[in-house]
Amino acid sequence: DIVLLRVLPSWFFVALMYRPMGLSDDPGHLATFAAILILANATASVVCMAVTCAMASARSANLVMSNVFIVLFMFGGFLLNKDTLPPLVRWLGHVSFVNYAFELLAINEFHGTPAMWTFTVPNTTEPGDKPLPPLTVDGDSVLRQFGMYPQRWTLDFWLLGAIVAACVLL
Repeated sequence: DIVLLRVLPSWFFVALMYRPMGLSDDPGHLATFAAILILANATASVVCMAVTCAMASARSANLVMSNVFIVLFMFGGFLLNKDTLPPLVRWLGHVSFVNYAFELLAINEFHGTPAMWTFTVPNTTEPGDKPLPPLTVDGDSVLRQFGMYPQRWTLDFWLLGAIVAACVLL
């Protein structure tokens, strides 16, 4: 199941879509992107398998996993900045494999890049208004703004692997 349904489709996705998405031209970044994607895909698969094994029926497993995945994605850092969450729910980001995979993908793309991104915001509230001056930021500033830190690179990989191992052992 893992190789045919998780690894191969991820490789095809990377081969077909990595360059058109405009991501880094470095082959190391491409290989890392593929590895992270495969690991995240395998993690999602084994989480589903573990929950399915614990449930009495496929119907209840589908219901539980739908709700679990909504929570995992909501608090995974993709939809919300996890540093701005109230302390009461901040722990949900730490149990979400999406959190670790998304942080790894963002660090892979933005950390240490020599590129600078310029954002322009038109100020069109009144006719004749001048646009605001452009804002230029580097990749590490983008990461910090979204609560992602390159120092957690190794930890994120280990935690994804630990989630896989824990679910397989269950």
